Amino acid sequence: MEQRLRALERLARSEAGGGPGLDGLLDLLLGLHHELSCAPLRRERNVAQFLSWASPFVTKVKELRLRRDDFEILKVIGRGAFGEVAVVRQRDSGQIFAMKMLHKWEMLKRAETACFREERDVLVKGDSRWVTALHYAFQDEEYLYLVMDYYAGGDLLTLLSRFEDRLPPELAQFYLAEMVLAIHSLHQLGYVHRDVKPDNVLLDMNGHIRLADFGSCLRLNNSGMGGAGDTQPGELPEAWKAPGLVHQLPEKGKTRPRPQVGAPGQPSPREWGCQARTQATAMG
Repeated sequence: MEQRLRALERLARSEAGGGPGLDGLLDLLLGLHHELSCAPLRRERNVAQFLSWASPFVTKVKELRLRRDDFEILKVIGRGAFGEVAVVRQRDSGQIFAMKMLHKWEMLKRAETACFREERDVLVKGDSRWVTALHYAFQDEEYLYLVMDYYAGGDLLTLLSRFEDRLPPELAQFYLAEMVLAIHSLHQLGYVHRDVKPDNVLLDMNGHIRLADFGSCLRLNNSGMGGAGDTQPGELPEAWKAPGLVHQLPEKGKTRPRPQVGAPGQPSPREWGCQARTQATAMG
């Protein structure tokens, strides 16, 4: 029995994996309280008793949880389809972060292209050597917020502009090698970025890269394609497990499915002639 209780506690804290975690459970409670408070059901005896019991706890949770007011917006550094990214200062500590603010209504209107869950999962589970570090994730009635490290080194696009779009060979080799390792770490986690470009590659103070802007990211299924499937986070798709396997040939008479490249609803690099997109969706 003790083992079961400890397992239940780990599940509630999301330590065992697969559970909603403490934050998720609190969100469920707050959502249930909000729905019942606004519904005709609140007049029923049992619902009224539940609201009377839960309301003080819900009020306390709202007071203690992170809010947008805990951060001072210093400068907006990027805008995208679902929101914007700003440099912010945490009011109590003075620390500087990058905060991505995603508008819930815009994501609901275009739910088929909003990959906010994948973005959050990659930031939490990704290799910290190559992926932007996530410090806080919270929400209010209008926005989802992702608070990440702010990398003062700028991005690869800025670096390219300093060298008139031609990096010295040694520097090009260095960044190409780091790009390969960074993208490989993402594929090992079971995700594909789909929007790798110079302004989505940030540079830390030592010049090392960090992949950013996973708003177009998709989970990989067992065929190695982006989309729904039974691949679990951290599990490599079956089609990728054979060493040296680059392409899996389709069976005779069958057409190979097209890989998910580029943001949903937009042409692939091959279709738009490898020209850079002009819409600013990158962090930094």
